[in-house]
Formats: sequence, structure tokens, C-alpha cells
Amino acid sequence: MLKNITFSAEEETIKAAREYAALTGKPLNVLIREVLEEFAQKRQQEEGKKRVAAFRETQRLFENLNFSMGEKLTREEMNERR
Repeated sequence: MLKNITFSAEEETIKAAREYAALTGKPLNVLIREVLEEFAQKRQQEEGKKRVAAFRETQRLFENLNFSMGEKLTREEMNERR
């Protein structure tokens, strides 16, 4: 669902954007929507990369502790100070 937003920009910026929109044959609101969608998509990709990096770091930490997800530790091993 599309929602309307209002924002402010410098007059020269708006003029340049309108000229660019005319060159591309697209309405200005379509160009702005595309820019916002691209920004949001890049942010989602960046967040995804951060999550993957954090997951890999967690895996590495578990591997360094000689701990695998299927391995059961004894009470003594869980309480062991390293």
C-alpha cells in the first residue's frame, strides 16, 4: 500500500530533480520512490550482512571452545573456568 509523505528540499534541488525526471520520462514521485526503495534495500542488505557476520563470529567462538551444537557437556565441563 502506498502512503503519502511530505518532505522539504532546496529549491535548486527540486528543480534539478524535476529536470532529471523529465529526461527519464518518469514522474518525480516515481523517481523519489525508486530512490527510497533502493536506500531501504541497501540498508536491509547491510543488516543481513551484519547478522551473517555476527552468526559466523558466534560459530567461531563456539569452535574455539571446542563446543559443537550436538555435543552434551557434563556439569563439571559446563562449570569449568577457562
